[in-house]
Amino acid sequence: MAEPLEHVAERAVRWSVAADRLQATQKRARRIAFGLSIAGALAAALASQIPDKGDVARWHANVAMLGAACLALATFVSARFLGQSKTSAWIRARAASEALKREAFRFAAGAAPYDASVDPAKATEMLNDERDKIEAAAEKVAAPIDDPGRLGGAPRTKLAPKDYLDRRVVGQVEGYYREKVREYRPQVKALRVTEFALAAAATLITVYAGAAGKTVVTGELTFDIAALTAVLTTVSGAILAHLESSRIEYLIERYSAAARRLEDEKQYFDKAAADPQDWSKFVNKCEDIIAAENTSWIAKWSEERPH
Repeated sequence: MAEPLEHVAERAVRWSVAADRLQATQKRARRIAFGLSIAGALAAALASQIPDKGDVARWHANVAMLGAACLALATFVSARFLGQSKTSAWIRARAASEALKREAFRFAAGAAPYDASVDPAKATEMLNDERDKIEAAAEKVAAPIDDPGRLGGAPRTKLAPKDYLDRRVVGQVEGYYREKVREYRPQVKALRVTEFALAAAATLITVYAGAAGKTVVTGELTFDIAALTAVLTTVSGAILAHLESSRIEYLIERYSAAARRLEDEKQYFDKAAADPQDWSKFVNKCEDIIAAENTSWIAKWSEERPH
């Protein structure tokens, strides 16, 4: 029985590594586009304050070109690496990996439709058929990696009930959901605090400009406070757009909910492990919880969002 499991586990890790690489490219591109957008806004605001005449005219032109170049590169990076087709590729690769892993855990744990009531040869045939369907759907937009360089998390041998609980349920909750929440929450907090500070500063500067005037004269330069307000507002908006495009707030919510549901299901483990029929229901309920979370983020990432 180990052979079909090994094959499914190997295919799952190949799709997982493919998804990791595709997603890593998108994350880098998103950060680069975010940084270029902010740099472009800052340079454009600075250029607007440098007179286009006299000794500083050259600086005006250079800074203006720098701002335009940053904004153009941000648009280029977004179009080249963050289009919906690129997003679809890593989504389908990740979905294939997770679907294969679910079937492997069902088979390894002896849950329906691969339970003891089914002839072993028939169970193996059903597992192979399910693997073919999963991969055929994913291969329309992506391809697995030939040499993943790791074993992955899918089981390669049959699992006793306690092994399934530790590897799949506890492992998913503590080794993935909770870990990701701990990773994402400080990022969200930092971005939210920064956005709030910038928005508050823009409001205060607007109030100051209304009371003291919109311009500040420093030597030969006349600085328009409205330009500073505009750049703060632009950067604040870029942070909000970055939060929306990365979906990390949504992922925190979904991962936390899935972890709670799996932890609730754990209380039925002892009863389920003592009865084959209850055990099959327990395994499938846990796999359905994980599948529901996967389905939700696939739908979320499939939505078009600004980058």
